[in-house]
Amino acid sequence: MSFDTAASVEESRPSIRSIATERLILEPQVAAHAEEMFALLQDPAIYRYENEAPRSVELLRERFLRLETRSSADGTQTWLNWVVRLPASGLIGFVQATVHRDQSAGVAYVFGSAYWGRGLAYEAVHAMLRELAEHWRVGLARAVLKRSNLRSVRLLTRLGFDDVPSAALPPGGIEADEALMIRDIRAVPMERPMTADERAIRMLISTWLNASKAGDTDKVLTLMSEDVLFLTAGHPPMRGKAAFAASQQALADASIDTSGDVQEIRTFGEWGYAWTNLTVTVTPRGGTPATRTGPTLTVFRKEHGAWVLFRDANMLAPAAR
Repeated sequence: MSFDTAASVEESRPSIRSIATERLILEPQVAAHAEEMFALLQDPAIYRYENEAPRSVELLRERFLRLETRSSADGTQTWLNWVVRLPASGLIGFVQATVHRDQSAGVAYVFGSAYWGRGLAYEAVHAMLRELAEHWRVGLARAVLKRSNLRSVRLLTRLGFDDVPSAALPPGGIEADEALMIRDIRAVPMERPMTADERAIRMLISTWLNASKAGDTDKVLTLMSEDVLFLTAGHPPMRGKAAFAASQQALADASIDTSGDVQEIRTFGEWGYAWTNLTVTVTPRGGTPATRTGPTLTVFRKEHGAWVLFRDANMLAPAAR
């Protein structure tokens, strides 16, 4: 998403304020945030599709200082920028809006890759949209992004944004490889609060993915039941922790990169399930990376008060080249 921010308004407009959600605090961005944000924004995964990391803390601080004015020089835009804080972890990203005189707003967001797949971006952007609608009287929200950035496309779709057909776009409005997505936000619905069990399952999935990338099989084994079962197309069922550990030992000389985007989590007493869109890239030592992507459906069971993976159906297929 673009780093260009802003929002403008007449002097009668309200002032930017902090926003609290169930898990997050959105703080009005100020120059004092630059040092902590600089470290977060060095994450190369953020720039896979566009933009580049800030070159120095000083330049980032100067930018934040300009944005603290909350308004363009000609007064046609109001700049609303929030850093997103996860209290146990520190700053994890930012959200921003450029509000125009017609009460429309361009929105954008960036989150460190360590916090992807946990519903945090959805929670933060949804909170910003509610704030824009209720406190700033914004009617239409717009986002411009690279079409190849499927994670962002899915997020905006979940938030109720629609893709504007190419034929409806004004000439030269956006680049050929970009998409414009819009949503009327005048009635952003209240979200069903995420339960403690749903949060715990999200955390389990995040821990699993991070441990897999780090090659920490011992950690992954603690996240599954003794009688775990894995189902993959074209292979016999894999039963039990020992079989899983043996499969990982066969990959000991390979590097594994994983990313997941949780689509749905539901719990029913001591049972729960999650649908996740997963991408796994395995690179043998000195070999060629092989990427598989697709959905997984996972059943979780609560054992001794903690959620563990019980059954997993993996429907990954080779990624299109």
